[in-house]
Amino acid sequence: MVDSMWTNNPGSVAIFEHLAENAEDKVLADFGILMWSGVGHHNAVKNFILGWNADNPDIYTSGIYNASGRNFNFANWMSYMESHDEERQAVEVITYGKNISGEADAALKLSKTVDRLKLGASFNLLFPGPRMLWQFEELAYDISINFNGRTGEKPVHWEYFDDPTRRELFRQMSTLLYLRNTYPLYATTPNYDNIGWGANAITTPRRMALNDGNGHYVIVIGNLDPDAGHDAYPSYNATGTWYRYNGDPAVDGTSFTVSNAGSAYFLQPSEVLVLTNFPVNNPVLDATMVKASARTLLG
Repeated sequence: MVDSMWTNNPGSVAIFEHLAENAEDKVLADFGILMWSGVGHHNAVKNFILGWNADNPDIYTSGIYNASGRNFNFANWMSYMESHDEERQAVEVITYGKNISGEADAALKLSKTVDRLKLGASFNLLFPGPRMLWQFEELAYDISINFNGRTGEKPVHWEYFDDPTRRELFRQMSTLLYLRNTYPLYATTPNYDNIGWGANAITTPRRMALNDGNGHYVIVIGNLDPDAGHDAYPSYNATGTWYRYNGDPAVDGTSFTVSNAGSAYFLQPSEVLVLTNFPVNNPVLDATMVKASARTLLG
């Protein structure tokens, strides 16, 4: 079937929601078919962002195409945070997130929720292989899958884009996708560092690093702890000027000087940063371009 499709429609993409044994998935993935990760990675990301020390926040095993047990030859693993089959991560965080589920201040609750969603997205969207966003995921869509029945029609919230807190998530996701689409960050094998760590290590920030082999370095550091700040160790590839991005207009593109490659970077509770040794000139982050992009989607 796929052979015929590729013969008659060169350049077309085959995606299977196969959800079988790893050995079967590997045969299909190595043939060139993109494979859905299923609920396993969704749940791993949920554990990563809910903020409970006893949860297993290992996003490496379920998220990376050549992790042990999967061992795909090609980056054909579509490990996603959300899909049509699972509960929205924003709903999970609002309902079960530590220091969030009981928050009475609606604005603060949303801000904390978006921080946790940025934490998950900043790692997941830089994994090698195809990425997927489910409808309005980039704006912290928080209507349950069970609203109006599991397969029932859900409300469309275009106005979420006008909320500056929700738009931080949009900005961060845009920056992440711009980075991976602009620089060959997978020309060298990423350093996944400790993103495969399990439970009871929430006080150690997670780290992942990528580079294109041509001097462009990208490091993601994230504090899973919602209760306290902690030192992260980015292990900078070079000294000099570095830039930070987290979707907040007051943070994006701000620079700092690294004089010691082994120096620590203090992260606030739930804070995540994408650090680069070059400015990320993402045109969509310009306010007029963002609005133009939204209008294009709206038609």
